[in-house]
Amino acid sequence: MPVLLRAATLSNFAEVARQAGLNPRTLLREVGLDPAALSDSDMRVPASAVYALLESASRASGWRNFGLRMAESRRLADFGAVSLLLAHQGSLREGLETTIRHLHMINPALTIEVEDLGDIVVIREGLIVEESCRRRNPMNWRSAPCSACATPCSAPAGGPRW
Repeated sequence: MPVLLRAATLSNFAEVARQAGLNPRTLLREVGLDPAALSDSDMRVPASAVYALLESASRASGWRNFGLRMAESRRLADFGAVSLLLAHQGSLREGLETTIRHLHMINPALTIEVEDLGDIVVIREGLIVEESCRRRNPMNWRSAPCSACATPCSAPAGGPRW
């Protein structure tokens, strides 16, 4: 059964594609995605098609960081209903823990683990992808559909539980 993502993973795709001189609707159609996904953030789209789209856009634009360019202007609201929970967390750690607990609602193809190593905290991000997606550009995979760790949090950083 294919992994389905919220179309919100495509936030800013059209803008970045246009900056690169690409036609976003054409690119979506080429990978079998309905262009309506650009305006319906709750529509479910196959993760494999999103990965193919990002790879195609990256190749056509010559920008290996196409996904990062999309993620640059992400807002907390792009997480949907979970963003309301995140906005009210008291610290960055609480925001990250809330993200992890509700990851199935944000992006079921993403895994996040937090490991405390004394004064160092390691945050690991992983992807659940179909075999056909494994050879593609991992930077695009993580940055665009999976920017859970990079999204701004209103909670202050620092302190014993950051």
